[in-house]
Amino acid sequence: MTKEQIALVQLSWGRIGVHKNQLISAFYQHLFTEHPSLRAMFSDDLEGQTLKMIQTLNLLINGIEHLIHTRTMLEDLGRQHQQLGVTKEMYPLTTGCFLLALDELQGKPIPEPEREAWHAAFNTIAEIMIGAYE
Repeated sequence: MTKEQIALVQLSWGRIGVHKNQLISAFYQHLFTEHPSLRAMFSDDLEGQTLKMIQTLNLLINGIEHLIHTRTMLEDLGRQHQQLGVTKEMYPLTTGCFLLALDELQGKPIPEPEREAWHAAFNTIAEIMIGAYE
């Protein structure tokens, strides 16, 4: 990721502010609507899952320029996802659904540079997580 992309993602995440719950809830709604087979991979407690995702994104986005410090956490998360049956091919699906939810929250499509920055962030995170697959 470039410094500009990092700044865009951090600015975008900061703008979401108190609406993070709404964003992540919309993300899961899009994920399960577009890919219903993935619903079975999640518990019925989506509130807990939403909170976990927000906490993880907060940690990663606030320290994205220093991902080396969160690499171990991401590798552990990758192994957990693998044990849950998440395949490498599923990662891009989450990016698309997140961007749909972000567009929805903003009430319009986010600008292309911001969209590209989010893609870069999710790709970087996915590469580290997938790299831990055994």
